[in-house]
Amino acid sequence: MSDNAGGDPLRRRAFLALCGTTALAGCAAPSGDGGTSVAETTDGVPTTTRTSTGTTAGTTDRGTTATTDSTETTQGTTETPDGPSLSIDPAVAWRMHGADAANTGVLDTAGPGDRPEKVWDVPVEGIYTLPGAVYDDGVGYVGSGKEFYAVDVAAGEERWTAPVDYLAHHFSPAVADGRVFVSVRSLDGVRSGGGEGVLYAFDAASGTVDWRVDMPVSSPPTVADGTVYVTRSEDVGVLHAFDAASGNEQWSFRFAPDGKRGSIYGAPAVVDGTIYATASAHGNDVQSYLYALEGGNVRWRYGIDAETRVPPVIRDDEAYVATASGELHAVGLGGDDRWSVDGPGAIFSTPAVDEERIYALAKGELVALSREDGSETWRTATGDQLINGLAVTGDGVYLGGSDVLALDRDDGSRRWRFPIPGDSGGYGAPVVLDGAVLVGACIKWEPRDPYDDHVFALA
Repeated sequence: MSDNAGGDPLRRRAFLALCGTTALAGCAAPSGDGGTSVAETTDGVPTTTRTSTGTTAGTTDRGTTATTDSTETTQGTTETPDGPSLSIDPAVAWRMHGADAANTGVLDTAGPGDRPEKVWDVPVEGIYTLPGAVYDDGVGYVGSGKEFYAVDVAAGEERWTAPVDYLAHHFSPAVADGRVFVSVRSLDGVRSGGGEGVLYAFDAASGTVDWRVDMPVSSPPTVADGTVYVTRSEDVGVLHAFDAASGNEQWSFRFAPDGKRGSIYGAPAVVDGTIYATASAHGNDVQSYLYALEGGNVRWRYGIDAETRVPPVIRDDEAYVATASGELHAVGLGGDDRWSVDGPGAIFSTPAVDEERIYALAKGELVALSREDGSETWRTATGDQLINGLAVTGDGVYLGGSDVLALDRDDGSRRWRFPIPGDSGGYGAPVVLDGAVLVGACIKWEPRDPYDDHVFALA
């Protein structure tokens, strides 16, 4: 319906940590994030602080004094077994959650044709499931534990690492115009709202902090046309727009439909200057809305009688919204209802949408639906991939889990399977880049071992 309105683990590991979706769950119970306290202004408005390496920033225009941020540049110890090397077309890039600002999860490239081999691995901190990596101009970027990493993907070597105040495993970063934008947050409040967090802007080449905003972020950042969009959830959900160069806030919008408490999760989608975001209002009944905004003003909103935990996906002239109860909705970009269907089950990871189909993970199955009317095209059992994301390319559909799977996108048949060693698996969407795959993993090698985080480069 449309509503028009105005510490090191015992075993140091083997991989980088590049996967591909928002990871809200952990591999192990938290040991405490020990996060550094950060400040907001007394009215709860997020505070932006611009910093440079080795200096203490002065007082910002909002009266908050920033502390020194430092960046450690290191060279990681990398194992490079005999096997293929990585050579990636420089034109190929996966720059943010869902590959692009529309959250499509689709990239015009091809993955390995046959079962791949491991090429390299780089160690990273962390014991939780990994967020989705991003890739641009030969470098992969990912956060794990309380560190953020830039890695030369061809060589499998660290370019730089930078400490962050809170845990970096919740959200995919975004890279644009020489900067990497990173959402980090405490463990508390991830589902319920609140907690503490920071939105960072790092220089992509050096890892120095250009600016930061202190607030309880609840989504990966989306970058489009010089603006960074990110959400927060406390008593209500708020969408913020920041200037990508300076960190100055351009506008914000509070999601409190009909005066109810609201929450917003997932990377906003941005297409042709319009921002699309989903928010849930909590009362006696859960109601969700797809909003279309321009400059902080509402163009229209579309109501859904169910909770949603994933962002919208925009493709051509339609927006696609999945709910926690398994519904899928297609909405025209004017707010008109196109179709709605009962999907495969609860959907907690962002669907991917190509020219013909919508791909959604639910209840250990991957289901492909027609974009025309939502009818089912095929489904295939995938095992334990509930919270994982998808990567769709010209030659297949890729997903993580206890195994990394490559499926034929026309019929869902398996093309190859790469098993993750140990206990647990690879979480998040694999990043598929010109014949190579980057996939993160959270592994328990022995029953009494702690979990280790890894990234495999496969080709």
